[in-house]
Amino acid sequence: MVELIIVIAIIWILYVITVPAYGKYIKDAKEKVCNANCVQVERMYKCHLELENIKHSENAFSQFMHEYGKIICPCHGEIAYVDGKVVCSVHVKEDSGGDEDVPFLD
Repeated sequence: MVELIIVIAIIWILYVITVPAYGKYIKDAKEKVCNANCVQVERMYKCHLELENIKHSENAFSQFMHEYGKIICPCHGEIAYVDGKVVCSVHVKEDSGGDEDVPFLD
């Protein structure tokens, strides 16, 4: 009986350790899929604008997204075209400007 309790305790400890890690991997994978899809849609939209010889407008992007018809974000975020980039309302990338990584010489 004691051995059975020890085995159950070990299985429970392994479960407690692995489930949060697994959830993080799922979240990261969904974010990467969404970002890759946004880049692909951005390229396709720019090609669409060039081929149709039209300028960007909210109406043109809405029509393009309606015709494209696929789910871009696995979390069902809203897709928008902002400052020349296709972005998702759920997976927003924070731009820090990149100044923190550049060394400064006095």
